Amino acid sequence: MVVSAIHSKTIGQTLTQRNTLFRSIAINFLTRGLPLAVGFFAVPYIIKTLGVERFGLLTLIWAVIGYSTLLDMGLGRALTQHVATKIGENDFDNLPGVIITTIGLSTLGGCVGTLILWFATPWLVKTLNVSPPLVNETITAFHIMAISVPFLIGNIITSGVFEAFQRFGFINLLNWPIVFANFVAPFLILPFYPTLPGLVIAVLLSRIFVFIILLFNLPSVTKKFYSNVKFLPKAVIPLFHYGKWPCLNSVINGFMMQADRLFAASILGAGVVAFLTTPSFAITRFGTFVASATKVVFPAFGTEFIQNIKRCRRLYLKSITAMAVGLLFPYLVVFIFSELLLTLWLGNDFAKQAYIVTSGLAIAGYFNGINQTTHSFIDAVGRSKLSTMINIFILVPYLLSLYFSIQWLGILGASIGLCIKELLEMVCKLYAVERIFNQAQKKLPVTA
Repeated sequence: MVVSAIHSKTIGQTLTQRNTLFRSIAINFLTRGLPLAVGFFAVPYIIKTLGVERFGLLTLIWAVIGYSTLLDMGLGRALTQHVATKIGENDFDNLPGVIITTIGLSTLGGCVGTLILWFATPWLVKTLNVSPPLVNETITAFHIMAISVPFLIGNIITSGVFEAFQRFGFINLLNWPIVFANFVAPFLILPFYPTLPGLVIAVLLSRIFVFIILLFNLPSVTKKFYSNVKFLPKAVIPLFHYGKWPCLNSVINGFMMQADRLFAASILGAGVVAFLTTPSFAITRFGTFVASATKVVFPAFGTEFIQNIKRCRRLYLKSITAMAVGLLFPYLVVFIFSELLLTLWLGNDFAKQAYIVTSGLAIAGYFNGINQTTHSFIDAVGRSKLSTMINIFILVPYLLSLYFSIQWLGILGASIGLCIKELLEMVCKLYAVERIFNQAQKKLPVTA
C-alpha cells in the first residue's frame, strides 16, 4: 500500500475540516486575484497595440483552445473525484498507477486534438470571417496554439490530483508562468513584433514549463510515487465510465460557453467580437473568485458524501448561500456602472459599444457562480450523468435564443441568450441537488 504524505487514518477528516477548506479558499482567492489585477492593466495595452480585431481574434484563439480540453475524455474530473473518494475510504492502493496512467492517456488524447485543430484551422479561420490581411497570421497563431493542447490537458489532469489533496497553494503558484505569458510577455514582445504568433509562442512555452513542474512534484502527494508506479489500464476503466458523462458535458457546455462569440463572429463579423469578448474576459476573470471556492469544495463534497451525508448537506448549504450572497454586490455594481467601469478601463469609445453587453454578462455571471457550485456537488457525488442531461435539455433553447437574439439585437443579443441559458441551468440544477440529498437521506439507517 502507498501511504499518503498525510497519515491515512486522519486524511479524510483533515482535508474536509472547516479550517482546511477556508485556508484553501483564501489561498485560491488571493493567488487568483493578483493575476486578475495584472490582466486588467495589460488588456488596454494589448488592445491598443494589436488593434480591436486582432485582440478579438486572440480571445477567439483562447476560446477554441480552451474548448479543446474536452479531449481529456472526462478523465480530469473523473481522476479528481476518484482520488477524493479514495481519500474518504483511506484506500491508497494503486493510486500512483491510476494517476500516471490517466495522465498518459489524456495527454495522448491531446496529441490527437493537436492534429485535428492543425488541419481544421483554415476552415475555422474562414468561418470566423477574418479580414484578408490577417488570415495568414491567424492561421499561424492557431497552428502554434494547437501544439499546446497536449500540455494544456496534461496540466488539467495532473492539477486535479493536487486539488484532491487540497494543495491549492502549489497549484495557484503555477498559474504565474501562464499569467506572465498572457499579460506580462506582451509588454516585451509587442514593441518589436506586434502580431498574434509571438504572443501564442509565449503561452505555449508556459504550458510546457508548468506540465514539467507538475510531474516532478507528484511524489510530494504520495511517498515514493515513481518507484511504486505501474501502468494500470484496467484500473482506469472505471474512470472512463465516470468520465464519459463529464466528457459529453464538456462538449456540450464548452460549446454553449463559446457559442456566443462564435455566432457573433459568423453573423456580425470578427471585427465586432472584441466588444463581446473583452467584457466577457473581465467577467470570466472575475468569476475566477468563484472557482476559488468551487475547486476547493468539489473534492470536499466527494469525500464528505462518503463519510457523513449530514455534514455534506451542511457544507453544500453553506457553500451555495455564501456564493449567492457574496456575488450579489460585485455583480450588481458591474450591472449598474458598466459604462463608467469600461470607460475607466478602456476608454469612452469602447465603453459606448460594449457597456450594455457588459450589464447583461453581469447577470449571466451571477447565475453562473451559483451553477458552478451545484455542478461541483453533482459531479463530486458521482452523478455527472445528471449534469449532462440538464445541459442537453437546455442546449436547443439556448442556441435558438442566442441565434435569434443576435440576428435581432446584434452583439447585445449574445448576452441575452447567455442569461437565458444560465437561468435555466440554475433552476434545473438546484432542483437536482435537492433530489440527490432526499434520495441519500432515505438510504440512511433509521436510529432508535
